Amino acid sequence: MLKFAIIIHVLLALFMILIVLLQPGSKGSSNSFLSNSGVKFASGNKKIGSSLSRLTFLVAACFIIISLVLSVLISHPGSVFDKIIN
Repeated sequence: MLKFAIIIHVLLALFMILIVLLQPGSKGSSNSFLSNSGVKFASGNKKIGSSLSRLTFLVAACFIIISLVLSVLISHPGSVFDKIIN
């Protein structure tokens, strides 16, 4: 269970970094990873930014939950989680 939670934690962290880099900058500035690499979003298309913001929020919430689960698993190795799985 602990190894699985750590793998999910690392994957969520990498995915969250990718999502944050893909988000367009404020007011169309060139702070975005995509705008710096030459890829441009269609002007006025706010659905992409809105979708990425929602996805970022969802991934961040999952990341926090997995972080809390990991802290409980590490601090109590013989806890209820191990009894449920076994």
